[in-house]
Amino acid sequence: MGVYDQGNGRVQFFDQESNYVTSFKIYKIYFDMTANKDGLIFAVPNRTSLQDPLIDVINDKGELLYSFGETLKFKHDWNQLNQANLCTNSDGDLLVAFRYWQIVRKYSPQGKLLAEYNIEHPYMKSLEKENIKKANMSSEKDKKGGYWLLNLAIQAKENGFFCYIKVFL
Repeated sequence: MGVYDQGNGRVQFFDQESNYVTSFKIYKIYFDMTANKDGLIFAVPNRTSLQDPLIDVINDKGELLYSFGETLKFKHDWNQLNQANLCTNSDGDLLVAFRYWQIVRKYSPQGKLLAEYNIEHPYMKSLEKENIKKANMSSEKDKKGGYWLLNLAIQAKENGFFCYIKVFL
């Protein structure tokens, strides 16, 4: 099991009895991480430009191997609006659920986009419309309130995935 300690900037690994195994230092801020069965660690980085990739892939020593994935484009708040939750399926593919959108992407471990899904749910659709409206405002001052969080977590299943949402009204 791996634990990302964002405050201390490190990833720690434990065995099945919760004994410490190893750790490595991280020099970048990540919003979410997951690993596949081959030990590749996929992470959603804090981006410094809109052109930065969506996903970083690191090894068990914390070394960046490669990056991939195109971000969604917005006038402002693009770093926040491209935050995503991650999980891998039994094939080792990566599922990326955007936190503020009804979009889930499926990538191969090498970064090839295999599929993009739009979650069809009327309630989520109305919240996404509000997020789109706020994201396309002409300035930061025009927005009132924050964005609606649509995807709290994602979990791979045999023939698909589950997305979990939590809405505060």
